[in-house]
Amino acid sequence: QDTGSASSQPQQKGACVSPDSVLPEAMPLLTRRDLVRGAWTLAVILFICIASYFTALSNGFTLDDEVIIVRNEHIRSLSAMPRLFTMNWWNMAPASAAGNVYRPLAAASYTLDVVLGGNRATDSMSVASPRKRPDARFMHVTSVAYHFLASAVLYCFLLTLLPSGSGIFAAGVGAAIFACHPVHVEAVASLVGRAEVLTGLFCFAAATVWVHGRDRTLWTIASAMLWFLGLLSKEMAITLPALLVMVDIVRNRRRTLIGWVRCYAPYVFFLALYVAMRHVALRGTQVESYLAMPPSRVSYLERVMTMAHAFATYLRLAVLPVDLSSDYGGFPITRTLLSPVFLASLALHVMLIGASAFA
Repeated sequence: QDTGSASSQPQQKGACVSPDSVLPEAMPLLTRRDLVRGAWTLAVILFICIASYFTALSNGFTLDDEVIIVRNEHIRSLSAMPRLFTMNWWNMAPASAAGNVYRPLAAASYTLDVVLGGNRATDSMSVASPRKRPDARFMHVTSVAYHFLASAVLYCFLLTLLPSGSGIFAAGVGAAIFACHPVHVEAVASLVGRAEVLTGLFCFAAATVWVHGRDRTLWTIASAMLWFLGLLSKEMAITLPALLVMVDIVRNRRRTLIGWVRCYAPYVFFLALYVAMRHVALRGTQVESYLAMPPSRVSYLERVMTMAHAFATYLRLAVLPVDLSSDYGGFPITRTLLSPVFLASLALHVMLIGASAFA
């Protein structure tokens, strides 16, 4: 197939592309050897996940697990699952709230755990608290399983980006590092951290479908739907479209504004749907602002500058995962644009974006 120019490529049926769009080369068909290597790679990733988090299976419930899972009456049956999509994350159990948070799909995953894994009596039960607690071990098993699925889908995503041959090995190494990286302990070993695991799973899947679909309409819609599931798991999935835009720019996938609008229209639709659902669910809820940065004392600009500091910390944890914590809150508030920490973080952002653009 001649891929020297856009005009030499036949436009695919149902593609959301303009006539001058540039499509990447079609992925070659997988050989039997590729499938065997892929199966072995996934087996190694599975082994790494089990070996890394085997001790987490006996963790029980910790920190926010008590509020979101143990005391949550709304995750006890499938009949109550629809109500989860109309509730604030912190209003599911009687507890002091920490902000307007909407993560119904993560909560629904706990319902499936309770229904499938059942409840288990504990030594701490008393006459005053007769209700059995969910089976923590079963829930930890499913959390590790979700983490393995996220690692496996990341492997598939890396395969779509890297060239065949050496790229297969590099994709396997990248997914294996992700599977056992110490910075993920907070998300995988703590049950309430499943929101992050599910978000990663759905965002990796959305990105894989987006790249592999090569702008075909149905694939684009499927990618946006997977992203929507990521949003329903945790709010940080909102950043995925920015990653996809960077991938598209680097790969020069389209050249006209109408081409960009057509392909990202499903994402705009599902974003509007998510915002509407979130607004309806959180409207009228009485919650306290996150105590570390209350709006009365911290402006929006100060929040952004503070998060630039947090980004540098997270990058350091990715490269040098030491001094880990179950809660990385409590960053000092950045009050001025001339703060050395903010300026250093800003320079780091610029360098990373530049390196990504010219890689």
